[in-house]
Amino acid sequence: MSRFEKICWMWRDTYETQCECIPFERWLLLEELATDYDYFHERLVMLAGLAISQEAWRKKSVRKSKNASTSCAFPAWAWEDWSRERQDGFVRIRGNTMTKLGYSSP
Repeated sequence: MSRFEKICWMWRDTYETQCECIPFERWLLLEELATDYDYFHERLVMLAGLAISQEAWRKKSVRKSKNASTSCAFPAWAWEDWSRERQDGFVRIRGNTMTKLGYSSP
């Protein structure tokens, strides 16, 4: 399995676990937690009774993790530039879960 396929499987497994263990109305889109403060505040902070300011969130959300790769990166999102093999693998691994979560098809 390629590194790309492993990342797809990890994404799918994370969301499938959430779907099995958390009621639908409490599902979280993890990328939204890291990119949209309003979503983060409404869907997580308020429900958990926390106090996290937008500035504190921003400092953490733009910081790279200590173990971030410096030698490779996830391919840019340009679906039409991906090989047919990569497109097929992406849809095969993540497709059903993406549909369940309300993502549009690539």
